Amino acid sequence: MRALRDARRGDRPTAAPGHPTLNEIVEEGLIMSLFAARMAVKNRIIVGALREHNDFSAEDYARVARDELCRFARQNEADARRVIRARKKLLNLRWTESLGDYRRGDVRQLALRRRVYEALARALRAVSVDGERVAALVESARVDAGDEIAQALTSRLIAQDFEHEPDYLIKRFERLNELETIDIPALLGGRP
Repeated sequence: MRALRDARRGDRPTAAPGHPTLNEIVEEGLIMSLFAARMAVKNRIIVGALREHNDFSAEDYARVARDELCRFARQNEADARRVIRARKKLLNLRWTESLGDYRRGDVRQLALRRRVYEALARALRAVSVDGERVAALVESARVDAGDEIAQALTSRLIAQDFEHEPDYLIKRFERLNELETIDIPALLGGRP
């Protein structure tokens, strides 16, 4: 069905041997864009947790993810318009001089780029309104953020090398004694 829809738009479902199809190019672009969006959301989660002390809110980060996807879509739409202008300029040269093989290839390449940019923009917009895909992206970013924070904390703790403090064992014993005196049931019940 998708190939038929693409064919109606003038997209070729197959490509020359050794060349990817339009759908394959768009799928790769979508994968890269989703990865970039996930990294942006992950970074926002880390900044929100560590710098701003915000609690995690799937809805807030879903909005961040949708904004990123729409931003990428707008960039692709702008690139498509830029390519259209470049192609028109190149085609206008045909009237002033002969369009050689090199320029014919450029015209075809620019037409393909336009189709790729437009198809990728449509795909990005489709993902941005798909609640399940956005939720999966946010969840993946949340896991990545948690892993990154845990790795950073582990690295910092390892780097502190407590055992070389002269009175480490004495302070450790004191800290353990203090821990034993904490009334955990009272803390859980909210009693002072």
